[in-house]
Amino acid sequence: MVERARICKGCIALGARPAARLRGPLSPFFRLAGMKPSPMNPNVCTACVAHLIPQDTRLKQRDSKKMHQPVNVTVFFADIRGYTTLSEQVTSSEMADVLSIFYDNCAEAVWAHDGVLNKFIGDAMLAWFGFPIVRPDHPAQAVECALALQSASASINRDIAALLGEGSAIEIGVGIATGDVVVGQIGQVGQDVTAIGGIVNLASRLQSAARPGEILITDAVYGFVRSRFPDAETKEYTLKGLQQPVQAYVIKQI
Repeated sequence: MVERARICKGCIALGARPAARLRGPLSPFFRLAGMKPSPMNPNVCTACVAHLIPQDTRLKQRDSKKMHQPVNVTVFFADIRGYTTLSEQVTSSEMADVLSIFYDNCAEAVWAHDGVLNKFIGDAMLAWFGFPIVRPDHPAQAVECALALQSASASINRDIAALLGEGSAIEIGVGIATGDVVVGQIGQVGQDVTAIGGIVNLASRLQSAARPGEILITDAVYGFVRSRFPDAETKEYTLKGLQQPVQAYVIKQI
């Protein structure tokens, strides 16, 4: 399990004063002020996550145009390969247990690399790196997260085999892209924070194109890990919804 920070990493990165105490003797005072660990990352306080939703106190009513902001992040999608086939072979309850194992491992990998776990969508996970824990190397951290998640596959499948029987296993595909997105509450119907933008779609499409065990990254992301993976295979992909072919790099465990 990822070590839990005593002081909010988002507050430290953003220079907020006082930095929220998430754990320890002073943490109850900050919780009374509404600053507690966020479910998106337990090492970030809820006040830092609220920075994703700009507030304008002059507005008496919510204005959807004021509820989001542009940020530079690295978007990370991962999903289970063979999910549909497996779901047809087991009960809904057993499939829920499989997803719980996958979700828990995704969360630990993301948090260990200072990412924010935005949401799970069925058998897929969306996360981003770079805000509110601001790091200049966030694309590299996203790749390290993907490698950690792929490394955890053996442990994940041991747990699944114990649950469903020998031979039951999953594989994971990952897509990563970096650039500018808009994050916050989009529209006035829901309360969920999300990210939208071209690189969100690109990361999602790369994840769909990734083979089991592969991590597909854009050229911009590769620039941050080139020295570690100098011989990474490059491929050109025709991705659904994108007019031009996309060059991506295939990252695998060394």
